[in-house]
Amino acid sequence: ERLSQVGLDGQKLLQGATVAIIGVGALGCTSAEWLCRAGVGKLILIDRDVVNESNLQRQCLFSESDVARRLPKAVAAAERLHAINSACVIETHCVDLAAHNIDAICQGADVLVDGCDNFFTRYLLNDFSVKNKIDYVYAGAVGTYGMVALLQPSRACLRCVFPEPPPVDQTPTCASAGVLGPAIGVVGSLASTLAIQSICKADLPQQFVHIELWPFAAQSINASVNDACECCSKNNFEWLSGQRTTANVTSNCDNTEVHFAGSGTIDLMQLGERFKGGLDELKYSTLCLQFKHDDCEIFIFSDRSIHVYGCGSIERAKSIVSDTVGL
Repeated sequence: ERLSQVGLDGQKLLQGATVAIIGVGALGCTSAEWLCRAGVGKLILIDRDVVNESNLQRQCLFSESDVARRLPKAVAAAERLHAINSACVIETHCVDLAAHNIDAICQGADVLVDGCDNFFTRYLLNDFSVKNKIDYVYAGAVGTYGMVALLQPSRACLRCVFPEPPPVDQTPTCASAGVLGPAIGVVGSLASTLAIQSICKADLPQQFVHIELWPFAAQSINASVNDACECCSKNNFEWLSGQRTTANVTSNCDNTEVHFAGSGTIDLMQLGERFKGGLDELKYSTLCLQFKHDDCEIFIFSDRSIHVYGCGSIERAKSIVSDTVGL
């Protein structure tokens, strides 16, 4: 009530709002906690992965007991959030969000909050946001920097600014570049603030905010509608329609093969140089790049095929690839 920007009317709007958080990792945990504490009426938590020990350095809703119980991240986060605010309704989906299920899961949300670890899911969210006229909070962080933006219907969408996802061999990830824990906290807090502002119907400029924590610097980048945008100008929803997908996945015994859509090849030498120092037992040549991650063996080939051994499930294989390669 004392905060004039929100006030009693804003509190009522928050209480009646539904927010879908896609990805309950580092960013998703931070955003979910702040939104739960702010009094948002319903949270939809979506994540395909389980809690493991390497998450505890930066994913603030999880504990060692969650690791021991092998809890799905969405379920573990829901337990913690219920303890924080029992009045908040929390719906969990332990699935890989894709074109075939996004409508059933996210329809009815007032805001979509990005906690993703890959660009393909972000472009799917952008399609869904534009088509269904739902606000989308874009957020990402790696190393010591991050970026956030509130993308709203009738204004610039993600593809107006970034028409295509970045190439696989040029995409830093937390596994390859590391991430400063407080950077996650700052970016996640900014993302939850944008979600609150969206719910409270604040009048905001259309911009992307880039923040660097070491050394500190912040920059706002104005965004405008691109009349040639395939998504918001031409209503060509390539990811939502299934024309473009993240990957084709097959599983045979303990080997899961992930083949990423797209043309061309992956520059394994460039990818290997970027991964140096960030991955265990890294070896690479022009033909194959291999490393270990969370007791799994990963082999990447230049034709965009990735083989994951010892992961236990297709969902886990896709999570490992997202964590390391960024898809």
